[in-house]
Amino acid sequence: MTLDRIDRILPPLFDELADPRTPDYLEAAIEVASSRPQRPAWTFPGRWLPVQISTSATPVARMPWRQIGVLALIGILIAATVVAVGSAPKPSLLPAPPFGLAENGAIAISVEGDIATVDPDSGRTTRIVAGSELDTVPTFSPDGTQLAFQRALDDGSRASVIMLGAADGSGLRQVTPEPLASLQSWSFSPDGTQLLVTAMIDERMRLMTQPVDGGAPTVLDVKLPIDPERVEPSSFRPPAGQEVLFMATDVTTMRGLYAHDLVSGETRTIVAPVPGTDLFGASWSPTGEAITFHQYDATGSVISARAFVASADGSNVRRADAATDTSFEYQASAFSSDGTRFVLNREYDDGVQARSVIVPLTGDADPVELACGAELACANAWFWSPDDTQLIGVIEGQTNQYVVADPVTGQVSPADWTASGMPAWQRTGGEAPRD
Repeated sequence: MTLDRIDRILPPLFDELADPRTPDYLEAAIEVASSRPQRPAWTFPGRWLPVQISTSATPVARMPWRQIGVLALIGILIAATVVAVGSAPKPSLLPAPPFGLAENGAIAISVEGDIATVDPDSGRTTRIVAGSELDTVPTFSPDGTQLAFQRALDDGSRASVIMLGAADGSGLRQVTPEPLASLQSWSFSPDGTQLLVTAMIDERMRLMTQPVDGGAPTVLDVKLPIDPERVEPSSFRPPAGQEVLFMATDVTTMRGLYAHDLVSGETRTIVAPVPGTDLFGASWSPTGEAITFHQYDATGSVISARAFVASADGSNVRRADAATDTSFEYQASAFSSDGTRFVLNREYDDGVQARSVIVPLTGDADPVELACGAELACANAWFWSPDDTQLIGVIEGQTNQYVVADPVTGQVSPADWTASGMPAWQRTGGEAPRD
């Protein structure tokens, strides 16, 4: 049995043993125990030496000291091993690479204004940040070592701050020096040293970089849409994080897609605005070599959203989904960790309920449909596990439902835990070696 398996099995057993209840077998156990001596078994020579030696007053043969010594040494080694295994601390988690496949860590969620983590194997929920504050939107850094979340102020201002600490919720500190109004979104830089924050500053939505050490923020010289409802989340370009992706409007009032260089201060156009055609939902691929975005006819009377993929410079624009019998689709997940797939939600022309499908960006494989229907509704959003072997789906409602999907078979099943809001899955680099 591996130490990892022991770590998963022992905590539930300890919880069960600590539960203050009377077991069904108590009376039988008392009966058996009362018929046995209370003296430790190892104090009886017959327990660990040949019976003849422990019972004979006068030995009739030479004492087998060599064999006895070997047995004693084996006993000492076994005892030392048990003590070492039982007392050794659990290995810490190594930082994950900033992009690409990683090992699965904990799932962070918001529960009744607290931040909690869920063990994806056991479904056990542990509150790691609890109190009277309203804490929401947990987000792990790309290497999995830091956790940021939003904390609402209780002074009636509707302002918020961003808190940050270790992945286990310890060492919390306020990152944003001042409370922010209309705090819309934030994301980590690939190296985890900065946050890209969208919030209301001087009565207008602004984009700024915020050092995680709490230093002064830098407001970027970019213009976001005036209407806060049309401001989209922005993100650092991996792997270096030198550019940030954002959307802005021009005189046509339609949004275009742009990249701002944090070093040179220059902004380049990736997808220019087109009159009557609006964009939304843009994001980088894990390597920063591609982007996805949505386009729709802003003058039409029906929903016409389509998902597109393009190179980082805006070239090679193509539809992400080749299906011809859909009326519209929208991207329901970020890229997979390996950057080859994401999930689309399709609405079909014949009015059939929407379906979630995993779309391969290479075009060399068929989409995988995630099973949903009458018994299990389709998720509104999907989140990839760091190792790409699972997906968590969120079915939003008065009480959110969570489902787990297999991206190979498309099989979907209800999750055995509850929460509120969107989950964040911690990326790890595995267990650190012992000294």
